[in-house]
This record gives sequence, C-alpha cells and structure tokens, in this order.
Amino acid sequence: MRLFSPGATKAEVRSALLEWLDMLASNRFVEAVDFLSPEIPQGSGSTNEVTWTPTLLESVIANYGLEQPIEAGDWRYRVAPLTDDLLPAFEKHLDIDFDMWEAVTVDGSRLAGAIHADMPLIYGDGPGMSDCTARFMFKHHADGQMSLVLLDIHVL
Repeated sequence: MRLFSPGATKAEVRSALLEWLDMLASNRFVEAVDFLSPEIPQGSGSTNEVTWTPTLLESVIANYGLEQPIEAGDWRYRVAPLTDDLLPAFEKHLDIDFDMWEAVTVDGSRLAGAIHADMPLIYGDGPGMSDCTARFMFKHHADGQMSLVLLDIHVL
C-alpha cells in the first residue's frame, strides 16, 4: 500500500496517481489494488462489494464505472497510457483537496479529503480522456500516515 506522510503535497499525490494509472494501463490490476487501501466505504458507488479486487477493478473500468456490462453493450474500456497529448487534459480536471471532507466509516476508520481524477480510456476511435472519474479519499492511519481509498469509478 502506498503511504503518504502527513505533510504530503499535491505534487506527491499527483505523482502517485500517475503511477497508479500506469499500472492500470499496463493491466497490472493486482499491483493497482495493492497500491490502495483495499476497503470500499459503504454506499460509495460502483459496487456493493466491501473490498477492491483486481477482477472487480478491471470490471468496473471495462464497463465504464459499472460492475456488470450494460445490456447489449459489447465494448470493453481499458485505461490508456497518459501520453504527452493526454496529460494536459488530465491535469486540467485533476482535483486534489486534503481538507474537503471528513468521515468516519463503520469500522471507525477516519477518511478525509477528496480526489477526483478523470480516467484516460481507450474507446471508440482510440485513446482519450473520459468523463469516467476515479474518486478517492485519504485514510488516516494511527501512525499519522495516509493511504488512498478508492471510493468508486463512475461518470461524473
């Protein structure tokens, strides 16, 4: 699990998100799940499951934010590498806020902040930025460090 110090900067978080997206673009879903705090806060969106698995993460991406394919939908989306052409659009819509929200989960974990990152996907005529957004919060650990909790991936 990728940990951040209490004084983490937006640049550090941005760099970590780029690393995570690269894992997804390379179909390294096991690593991508291991990068995160695995729990899915109840009612957060994409699924009713309680933890992310590589299969679940791949399925939610492939089905444009849904766990199951849309009926009559045979297209499967994939994360595109963030090339120099796509990076400016990614940066434009990336939102990292350390203080926006604070919540306590059923198990007593403290979550705070908000991150919205539009996903670069391969679909239609090729790779491009999508309106399918990965939403994260920071999980605070007892030692003061933080990890990323993926709330969901959905169309915003």
